Amino acid sequence: MVHDPALAALLSAPFTLAMAADRGITRSAVRRRLEDGDLRRVTHGVYIGAHVPDTLALRAAATVLAIGHGAIACGRTAAWLWGVPTGPAVVARHRPVEIAVPPGVAVPRRQGCRARSTAWRPDEVGRVAGIPATNPLRTAVDIARHDDHATAVTVLDGMLHRRHLTHRQLEEAVTHYAPRPGGPALATAVAAANAAAASWVETTIRLALADAGVPAPVPGWTLQSALGRVMLRFAFAWPELRLAVDMTGPTRPTPGYGVIVEPGRTPGPGPVIGRDSGPAPRVGRGSGPVRVAERESEWVPLVGRRASRPLRVAEHDAGPIPAVGRASRPLPLADRVPGPVPAISHASGPFPAAGRPASSTHMPRNATAQSAQPPTPRHAAPALASPRRRNVAGSPWLVLECDAAVVAADPAALVAVIRRELDARGEHRPAAA
Repeated sequence: MVHDPALAALLSAPFTLAMAADRGITRSAVRRRLEDGDLRRVTHGVYIGAHVPDTLALRAAATVLAIGHGAIACGRTAAWLWGVPTGPAVVARHRPVEIAVPPGVAVPRRQGCRARSTAWRPDEVGRVAGIPATNPLRTAVDIARHDDHATAVTVLDGMLHRRHLTHRQLEEAVTHYAPRPGGPALATAVAAANAAAASWVETTIRLALADAGVPAPVPGWTLQSALGRVMLRFAFAWPELRLAVDMTGPTRPTPGYGVIVEPGRTPGPGPVIGRDSGPAPRVGRGSGPVRVAERESEWVPLVGRRASRPLRVAEHDAGPIPAVGRASRPLPLADRVPGPVPAISHASGPFPAAGRPASSTHMPRNATAQSAQPPTPRHAAPALASPRRRNVAGSPWLVLECDAAVVAADPAALVAVIRRELDARGEHRPAAA
């Protein structure tokens, strides 16, 4: 617990030892707070309160503060700060912060940082989340000139979709950088950019469709009312064939995207697992001693309520679970399991009572003996694409409902499904450019 008012005022933002000294806080006081767990080190020479979550914006702010000398965030880091990620949030945990320093300043070599020396005009720098960074136009141009084509198109799509840029600004940038290194790559990326892409997942799928020679879809197809209100949106659509792809899941990032959650914590609101806060306890441990009959084989998410103890077997929603261990009374010979009983393992369900061999296990009364089979997972993996017949504007459409996270992991599989559906409808449109 921090009782020093001067130090408490610094905990919500990154600070250096020099900034602490200006407030009358000594190095030894900072060291003691580090040992007590009230502070943590973000990067070399920069500290923050331990309660502040680790985010990409925090690491960028700390790195800029540590380097100084007019350093700014650039590249993919600046794109993330402007709300345009180039991949899932988990990649921010391992991706270094990209920093630019002005000419004449030594390029720093710092762990978790990728710095370069470059020149920029004053109008090419802005502030986002309180951090100096290249503005959206300069960020998009730098990535398009120096990064791979897929990343460049992803950033251009995101900047256009969020109206940070216009096509006219990009066309002027293509003309300006045409004779410079990276000019042709910029022109190619601008030609492939589309403002209808709502997320990096949609851009990834669109590029995969183009590379596979699949007929070009209409990205971001919408159905609007007479007043112009969007009634329905599909990630991709082939209106002539009444075929569409609908993305579900967290595909639209927000500013501050890239929050890094420590292992064992649940990011944001969601179902409570086992306890009110903190990581889920180990199986068989609750707020006090738990009887063997109350233990469960795995923790079950609770919806609509919280609990501080493990659930009893009777509270499971997966149906009754056969009793394990000693039965409540001796079973008749006709009800006993013929032959040896297979051993019970972690994967096959609950454990037998302590000190009891597996051969002493009995099945419940009136149960039928069955051969041992592999356990069925409680939560099956989501399907790649679920075809649904939907009524769109009075016409029957085939809509492929896809989970964004599953599709992003294997875009080629979705491309194969789309190609098969298009072939089934006898589509002969020219291939996408």
